[in-house]
Amino acid sequence: MNCRTSGCERPRSGHSPYCHAHRQRQRRHGAPDQPTVTVAKIRPLKAEVCRWLDRRSDPTAWAKVEARWNVLLDHARYHLAEHDRGRPTVRWKDDVMRSVVAVANDAKPRDIIATVCAVVLLRHREPSLFKSDRAFLFQLARLFRALTDQHAGEWYNHETGKNHRVYLTPPARSSELLGQALMDTLGAVGLYIAKDIDRARAAQEREKADLWAALGSGERPA
Repeated sequence: MNCRTSGCERPRSGHSPYCHAHRQRQRRHGAPDQPTVTVAKIRPLKAEVCRWLDRRSDPTAWAKVEARWNVLLDHARYHLAEHDRGRPTVRWKDDVMRSVVAVANDAKPRDIIATVCAVVLLRHREPSLFKSDRAFLFQLARLFRALTDQHAGEWYNHETGKNHRVYLTPPARSSELLGQALMDTLGAVGLYIAKDIDRARAAQEREKADLWAALGSGERPA
């Protein structure tokens, strides 16, 4: 039988309804047809988020958002400390908490906040880019983990003579739970920023339209 993914004619892999390639993509990205959201894709959105927070009249805006992140970080450190003391824990939660601490050790809080909010902003603007809620959580978790090299490995290509970086694929359940933890912590902040940025853009467009109408211009300048 053929792969269940639309347009794919490759045979199914084992007991999976998908071929090997789409089965692997589902594991890494949360859906067999979910495109990869790259760091380059969210870079300009991170800049937008940073500008928005920098321009707040309240000088403590960054600090207040960072405090929300610190709640998750403190919980992660406490969880891992309990694990090290021998307290029974759940494997999936261990993975999530290790990722949180690993990223916190290598990335600045502002970069972490901007990354999470930028992915939320991307979903707000391009909802069709994400094939499902689960796929969105996977992309959020992937881009968060990319903030540290601790989740990456290298392999040597004998044909090119170069080393290539590859991000290690965690268990699917861990990716989903990490994405949800990030949304529970910073998702509301990201959505508020996304909506406010779009409101400001819409207001600017209305002001321009009113100006051209007042000037009696039949065509809007480029």
